[in-house]
Amino acid sequence: MAITATTLTIHSPKDNLVFGENNIKVSLNDEAGGYFVTIKSVMDDSSINLDFSEAYEVFEAIKQLEKIKIDHEKAKN
Repeated sequence: MAITATTLTIHSPKDNLVFGENNIKVSLNDEAGGYFVTIKSVMDDSSINLDFSEAYEVFEAIKQLEKIKIDHEKAKN
């Protein structure tokens, strides 16, 4: 037997680890079609399922949006 974490919680250090209203839970799931990731908001119980290739595309989009934000902030100064 082995013990393996399949859910991680993103939270503020000040929030409750389990019930913090801003917590985000990231879980590894499988419904017989292969592994995928579920990202779930604790606040409103909404979630999104992504296979790993989709998750990497989302991360890339986030990095691009961050660059746009940074460039915009620099242009204002």
